[in-house]
This record gives sequence, C-alpha cells and structure tokens, in this order.
Amino acid sequence: MSKQTSKSSVTHTSKGFTLIEVILAMALSLILLGIAFDIFDKLSNAADLAGTMADVNENLRAGENMIARDISTAGANIPQGGIPLPSGATTCTAIQLPLPSTTLNSANPVVFTLPVQYFNSGCPGSPPSGNLNVLTPGAGYGPTADNSTTGVTANAVPTDSITMISVNPSSELGEYSLISISPVTTTGKTCCFPAGTTTVTATVDPRTNGGNPITNASSTSPSWVQVVPGQLIMLTNTYSSVLLAVNAASCPSPWVSLTSECTITFKSGDTTNDPLPFNQFPLSASSPTSGMIGNLQTMGSGATANSYPPTTAYQITMTTYYLDNVTRSPYWMLMKQVGTGAPVSVSGSLSVQSVGPQPVAMGLNVLQFAFSCTSAPCTPTDPTRSPANPSDIRKVMLWMTAIASHPNRKTGTYFTNSMATSVTAQNLAYYNQY
Repeated sequence: MSKQTSKSSVTHTSKGFTLIEVILAMALSLILLGIAFDIFDKLSNAADLAGTMADVNENLRAGENMIARDISTAGANIPQGGIPLPSGATTCTAIQLPLPSTTLNSANPVVFTLPVQYFNSGCPGSPPSGNLNVLTPGAGYGPTADNSTTGVTANAVPTDSITMISVNPSSELGEYSLISISPVTTTGKTCCFPAGTTTVTATVDPRTNGGNPITNASSTSPSWVQVVPGQLIMLTNTYSSVLLAVNAASCPSPWVSLTSECTITFKSGDTTNDPLPFNQFPLSASSPTSGMIGNLQTMGSGATANSYPPTTAYQITMTTYYLDNVTRSPYWMLMKQVGTGAPVSVSGSLSVQSVGPQPVAMGLNVLQFAFSCTSAPCTPTDPTRSPANPSDIRKVMLWMTAIASHPNRKTGTYFTNSMATSVTAQNLAYYNQY
C-alpha cells in the first residue's frame, strides 16, 4: 500500500511602494525642497540687503563724521573775515578752488566736467571781495547726481563742494617771528617790487622747535610737520595777512647751530607748486592792490622806510570735500583733498599734506550744504546754499545720500539712504561775536 505525500507550497509576499505612493512622495519632497529653497533665498536676500544697508549707512556715517569734525574745527587761528586774496586791479588773477583737473592732478589726470569756480571770482570787480574765508561754499560745483533707486541717471541732483582752512596745529613754524622778509617794494605797498622780481624769501628764526625749523623733527616734537613745496603759508602781522604757496624750503645741511638760518621761498609763475595761483606780487602799478605781501610793510622814511614789522608765518591746512563719479566710473565716492593739489613730496617718515584727493566714503551720490548766517539775505531762519558773505556763516547744514554699489537681486533696485546734520563752526565770526 503506497502513501501519497502532499506538498504544501509557501507563498512569499514582498511589500513595496506603489506607483501612486512614489508619485506622492516625490511631490511632497519637491514641495518641501521648494519651501526650503524659498526660505534660503529669502534669508540670503535678507542677509544681502542687511549687508548692503550696513555698508550704505556706514559710509554715510563715516562721511558725515569726517566732514562735521573738520567743519567744527575749521578756522583755528585764521583772522576774522578770512585771509585777503589778490584783488582790486586789472592784472589780478582769479584763484581757483582746489578741485581735480588735468592740471591739478597731473600724476593721474582725470577730466571732470565741472564749472570753474574761484575763491576771488570778483577779481577785479564784484564780490566776493577777495578774502579766503574759513568756509568756502561750492554750490553746484560737484557732478550731477542721480537720486533715484534704479541706478539710472534720471533724477538730476546738483551736488556741492566745501573748502575750509585752518592753521596746522602740528606745525611749530609760528613759534617765533620771522627774521626777515625780502624784497621790499620801492614806492608803496601796492607798487612795486624791483624790476625782475619773481621770488619772495622769508628767513625763519632758528630757535623754532629747538632745532631745524623747516625740514627736521626734533626729539621733543616728533609730530613736527615739514615745510615742503606746494604747502600754503600765511604771513601775518599788525597790518594784514597774506597767503602764499611754498616754492622751496632750505636749511644748512648738515645743521650747524642755532645761529644758522633757514629760508622759505615763494615764487610767482610756479605752476607746479602754486597751480591755483596764490603767489601774485606787486610788480607794477597795475598789480592787485590787496591780498599781496606788500601790504605787510611799514611805509615811511629813514630806518623804517619800506620795512616789515614783526611778522609770523603759519602753515595753513586747506581741506576740500566733493563727490567723484569719474575716477572709478560709475561708482560714487566722497573725496577729501588736503592742500591745493600741488604734487607735495614726502621726505622721510614725517607727516606732510596729501599729494592728491583721497576717497573717504564709497557710494555717496548726493552732497549738499546749506548755511545759516548772521545777516540777510542768509539768516538763521532762512539758510541758503550760496551765502553772499561766507564770513557771516554761523551754522552749516549737511545733507548726504548714499546708494548701494549693486542692485537688489530680486527687485533690481538700488538701496539708498540719506542723512542730515547741522554743525556750528566754533572759530567763525559768529562764535566770537555772540
């Protein structure tokens, strides 16, 4: 008898995703990835915007603080009413504001399509009367700016410049009176130096700074500022003041003793060291009648005939702020220029004025000043950008706008911000008057 065995088959069921489940999972993943990328994009854009805003605001604050500081200290030891400039005769030459041009920045010539403006534009003739004031406004003397948020120059905004002067506090040149000044005029203060005169020489008291008063720093004054060609020197005494540009400065080398004499030379027609030009001497009867070195003389007879009374020389710091959209076009920069633009050379490690204009804040595309004054038509309640008499300025209102260097990548617009402040210049006539 045979036995039959039955085989039972075991069925294996493998579990997996159905097509619908896969599609739903992929859709959900895409949604989550989309949300993640959107959040990342928003965060990235927010970070970029925050960085852009920080950069713009930092440049605004830096520019405002620097200008406000220089305005508040401008005019230190400058005579009230400013320093007389050549004026009042047919041969007077107008002195240009120190903004860059192919002649004022010969090392790196940049052509600015700016209107020509002068310190003594009424030379000869109408006001300004011919004084270099503590503050010299330059309404509309900067490039035309764009105040829009698109980066396209569609909204024309005129920009300004400002120039200020003060006695350099790091220089001890004025510690003692000059030993002598030569030459003297032959007939009168406004006429004339001897025929063929092109230079005026000031002999410096050797006691100044306890050593070489022109080119060497002493151990007691390491911050001594040298006298070098291109710098401005104010000569002043009881009669008047005059501003001249240095042509040369020399001392005995090696330094001999305190009895040795140093000289500073001022030369007319020196377009390199005096490009504006300040050095205008009384060479003829038609020379300027004011703002010249001849006005420092005592006129008389005998021992006092045509001589200079005790006269002191001071180094003058001239600072100009303006906007530049040419040097690194199309980027905007706030520029600070110290001096006249003459190619001042640096000797050793001593501090001297800058050679050319330096960028101090990026992205500033609007710079405007308004001034309140002590007399009409510019009054404390009615400020103007062009005061009739800059010596009456009592307060400076500053308005600046900065624009980002790149557009927002989502909106395509440029972030901009503005900042305004007012500054009282402590050394102006208003402070001394009230």
